[in-house]
Amino acid sequence: YLEAFDQYGNGWNVIGSATFTSNGGGAFVGNLLVSFQFGTYTITGQYVGLATTTTIFINHATATSISISPMNGSMTAGNKVVYQVTASDGCGSYWNVSGSTTFTSNNGEFINNEFSCTTAGSYLITANHEGLSSTTNVTVNHASITTLSIAPVDTVITAGESVNYQATATDSYSNQWDVTNITALTTSGG
Repeated sequence: YLEAFDQYGNGWNVIGSATFTSNGGGAFVGNLLVSFQFGTYTITGQYVGLATTTTIFINHATATSISISPMNGSMTAGNKVVYQVTASDGCGSYWNVSGSTTFTSNNGEFINNEFSCTTAGSYLITANHEGLSSTTNVTVNHASITTLSIAPVDTVITAGESVNYQATATDSYSNQWDVTNITALTTSGG
């Protein structure tokens, strides 16, 4: 509704003759604002060189999809990753729903949207919000080496035979990995 007044305070509806604009959030068809994007916007009505403004807050529509980030990340065992979930209503509105999303993983644990894990491997992360879901993967890499072992141990062989040794690294979370190819093996004799 847009009303014009003369110098005597007489008012009349000028909606059919006025032009309306917005600084975002939608588009006008005549005097009808077709909204499409969440946020607060300024509406301007103009009539015979005069203008007036008002504000409008457009709520987002019901979420039609969610997306999780970071996607396909990696971390070191014992560290944490903070996940964010963004909802979209299909009308161009995006908003953060991390605080009202349930997070799960096939290993490790979540406290709110913060994931921690001490077991090296690749795991599936799932975010669920109001019946919508989004997934990603995380690769948990071993932490720094704390012990090195070789196998076999205390082996007895006959002269002329050989033994293949394997070196294994272990971190503080008991993750183990083969380091044979990067370990210098030496003997103290014969």
